[in-house]
Amino acid sequence: IYVKLDLAYEHGGLNTSHTFKEQGFYQWEDAAMRLHQLTDPGWEYWGHAGLGASVMGMLMLARQRFLWWPFHPLAFPISVSTHKMFISILVAWALKSAAVSYGGPRLYRRLRPFFLGLIMGQWAPKGIFAIVEYVRQSL
Repeated sequence: IYVKLDLAYEHGGLNTSHTFKEQGFYQWEDAAMRLHQLTDPGWEYWGHAGLGASVMGMLMLARQRFLWWPFHPLAFPISVSTHKMFISILVAWALKSAAVSYGGPRLYRRLRPFFLGLIMGQWAPKGIFAIVEYVRQSL
């Protein structure tokens, strides 16, 4: 975050990348357009919200009523909002469940650094490239 803000203030946000404009101004343009073009409530969206609320309610009820129910209710909104990461989350959940079931808490504690290393392995290159880009822009 620091690198992105520093580059934006030093060189101008619109000069750093095309995504800066898309991320920075889209919300304001969208809000202004919606204020100028007022419409009736979108009942289909209310229907989708009601459907999502009922599915979430059923998941919560199943989690409370059935001891054998394997899925946490938070899996539903996470799967909807992070659809690109859902398979990774599902695999991590399955591996954690297997480690706790077969090895107990001791195996789970021993495997925790490995899984944290996987997360760091995903994010560390992005941080390194952000620093490289910062150095390149400041030269």
